[in-house]
Formats: sequence, structure tokens, C-alpha cells
Amino acid sequence: MIAILDFGGQYVFNTKRVLNELGYESKVLPFNVSSKSLEKLDPCGIILSGGPYSVYTRNAPVCDTRIFELGIPILGLCYGHQLIAKLFGGIVRRSSKGEFGFSILEIKKRSKLFHGLEHREICWMSHSDVVEELPN
Repeated sequence: MIAILDFGGQYVFNTKRVLNELGYESKVLPFNVSSKSLEKLDPCGIILSGGPYSVYTRNAPVCDTRIFELGIPILGLCYGHQLIAKLFGGIVRRSSKGEFGFSILEIKKRSKLFHGLEHREICWMSHSDVVEELPN
């Protein structure tokens, strides 16, 4: 089972549907679900969804940071990616302009995460913040 933490992104249920089509059980949970509740569900992975927020917005939503201590692989999409970067000391900056539309994803380092994907994939982007520097 893969847990999807919902930060209000417009594609949360599309993500769930695609996972289900690929044969994975998935559950959409509120972004602030406790690490203890997640641990009881025993997911094989966690996805932090996108959302309409900036990590610098006052009262921006944050997950229970103890989920990163569970030893479960975590993937951040859009806002989720930016949140992970910020929480671990990366540099997230406001873009000079929002980026919305199709983009080319170029996979530079192969891993299990990208199994089944081509070297270049078309993807959708919708964001105003960018991760300029990844944390360690």
C-alpha cells in the first residue's frame, strides 16, 4: 500500500488512480496524519502531494516530520518536493514567474523510482516556487 498525503493538489486522485491501475493499493490521507497512524498502516511508500501553497506562506501545511524517521521511501510531488527540500535545508525560492504547462523531464540518473520510464518524459508542471539546491 502506498499512502498519499493530501496537501490539496489538483492531481491527488489522479495519482491514486494511476497507482491503482499499476496494481498498487493506495490511500489518500490528510497531510497532517500522525507518523504513528502511518506506521500502523504499514505502507511500502509515501507520496507527499502537490498543493496550492508556497512553503513560505504563513501557516503553510507541514506533515508530521517524524514520517521521515520511519524508514519508508518518500516521494514529494510539487509542493511535497519543495517541502522536503525546505525541511532538510535545501534552498527553495520564489520563481520570477509561475510555470504552468507541459515540460520535458530528463532522467539523468536511473533508479527504481524511474523504472519503466523513458530517458525523456513529457510531464505537467504547475508551480511558482522552485528547488534551487537540494539538501544533503
